[in-house]
Amino acid sequence: MMTDGISEVPDAKDDEFSLDRLEQLLRDNAGQSLPQLWELIMDEVKRHGPQQDDQTLLLLRVLK
Repeated sequence: MMTDGISEVPDAKDDEFSLDRLEQLLRDNAGQSLPQLWELIMDEVKRHGPQQDDQTLLLLRVLK
């Protein structure tokens, strides 16, 4: 669960970070611990562009 302040962060060309990019990060790093995954996502968002809105990210792992 997240707020749009993460997916809508624009870069210098005004391209948004996007849900697709977030989903790919989650797929590529699914084996990481939740704290590591949170750090990775937030670092990627910061590299993409400056924060312009509130940012909330809640990560949960479903165990079978």
